[in-house]
Amino acid sequence: MKKITAIILSGGKSSRMKGPFKPLMPVGSVSALERSVRMFRSAGVDDIRCVTGHKHHDLSGLLRDLKVKEVINTRHEEGMLSSIQAGVADLDADCSAFLVLPVDIPLVRTTTVRRLCAAWNEGDPTISYPTFRGERGHPPLIPACHGPGIIAWQGEKGLQGFLARLDKTAKELPVADAHMLMDMDTMEDYHRITSLHGRYHIPTAEECQALMTKVCHVNAAIIAHGEAVAERALTMADAINDAGGNLDLALVEAAARLHDIARTQKDHASVGAQFLRDQEFPAVADIVALHMDISPRIGKCLSEAELIFLADKQVAGTRPVTLAQRFEVGLKKYGADPEVAAAIRTRYRAALAIEAKIKRAGVTMDDQAFVG
Repeated sequence: MKKITAIILSGGKSSRMKGPFKPLMPVGSVSALERSVRMFRSAGVDDIRCVTGHKHHDLSGLLRDLKVKEVINTRHEEGMLSSIQAGVADLDADCSAFLVLPVDIPLVRTTTVRRLCAAWNEGDPTISYPTFRGERGHPPLIPACHGPGIIAWQGEKGLQGFLARLDKTAKELPVADAHMLMDMDTMEDYHRITSLHGRYHIPTAEECQALMTKVCHVNAAIIAHGEAVAERALTMADAINDAGGNLDLALVEAAARLHDIARTQKDHASVGAQFLRDQEFPAVADIVALHMDISPRIGKCLSEAELIFLADKQVAGTRPVTLAQRFEVGLKKYGADPEVAAAIRTRYRAALAIEAKIKRAGVTMDDQAFVG
């Protein structure tokens, strides 16, 4: 494996924040700085440098505890480029590439950095940018051979200006990470980021779309089916919650959109679930793992997994169908095989049991025509 170093920029004054010191502001249970350090380590980047400047004494103890090397930028008043240059100048001779992340972008997903590092280690020797919806985000991965040029750069627009000269050879890597575009320049930005942190392990609808289209290249018919299942599931979930249920709508939508992400592969429910766990979406993965076979929870409130199982059986392609219609097709097609036929009937019984739970929750067939 080629050595890759992470450079976290923590030397600014946080002037637009008007008071708080960004590196030490809490994001979840840890500071923004510690969160970035943990993210890089989770992604397999062990060599981490933190460039400090303004209030560097406030960070030195934390960095020692985190076993992160501190690089003090005595020129931090000159702006971010000076901190980048200080970090690059401190790189080890065996560093092959480096990642640059401002400390005020604290929610970058681990999978984004893993994807950048994997491309580099597979032999793609160029500047790489993660992209979401076609927009470049952080952190860029920069080959170490550009270090001397960055250190000497005195042109306009800082690092961006230097890298723009090399744009023809740069590579863009699509990722499912809306958070890499979000910084916390102001308190309003900070409050938005901390609110998003609470839902961090559930991908947004746009992140689901990116996973399906840009990361996994799933075909359009499967994507359309997922969207139809999501619409159906959300309609039911809204009605169930109105009747006193407590379903997580964001989780329902994400699991519905992604349930067939590995549809073309054998044992696609398990394969898809493992992929989503690797993407750090465990709650979604648990639901996807059960969307083909589930045992309804007797005497317990309806779960998101049960709802997705049912909604999936109520949609053929993008067309609504009744449970009877859906399973009749399966039995006609595979009924000659006793083992397969038995599995189909087991799923049918499970779907009927979940439908009955919905009715007991106060959502009736008369009120909601979508039920079986």
